[in-house]
Amino acid sequence: MSDVVDNLNFKSRKCSLNFKSRKCSLNFKSRKCSFNFKSRKCSLNFKSRKCSLNFKSRKCSFNFKSRKCSLNFKSRKCSLNFKSRKCSLNFKSRKCSLNFKSRKCSLNFKSRKCSKCSLNFKSRKCSLNFKSRKC
Repeated sequence: MSDVVDNLNFKSRKCSLNFKSRKCSLNFKSRKCSFNFKSRKCSLNFKSRKCSLNFKSRKCSFNFKSRKCSLNFKSRKCSLNFKSRKCSLNFKSRKCSLNFKSRKCSLNFKSRKCSKCSLNFKSRKCSLNFKSRKC
C-alpha cells in the first residue's frame, strides 16, 4: 500500500479504496455503493433502487423504484412523489403544495393564504383562510 491504494477482489465481489483521492467503491456483484469524500458525494444503488447524496451542494435524492424523494437543503426545497400523490415543500418561500391524487391543497405561510384547499373526505369539507382566520 505504498501509493495508498487498496483493491480487494473476493471473486469479483469488488471493493476498492483510494485514500489519496479519498474514494471508496463497493460492488458486491453490482449492488453498487460509491463514496467520494473529496467531492463529498455518496451514491447507493442496491439494484437501481437509487440513493444519491451530495453534501457539497447539499442535495439528496431517493428513488426506491420511482417513488421519488428529492431534498435540496441549499434552496430549502423538498419534493416527495410516492407514485404521483405529490407533496412539494419550499421552506424559503414558505409554500407547501399537496395533491394526494387531485384533492389539491396549496398553502402559502408567508401571505397566510390557502388556495384550492378543498378537502372533501366524503362531504366533510374544509376551507382555510389564515389571513382572515376563517375555517
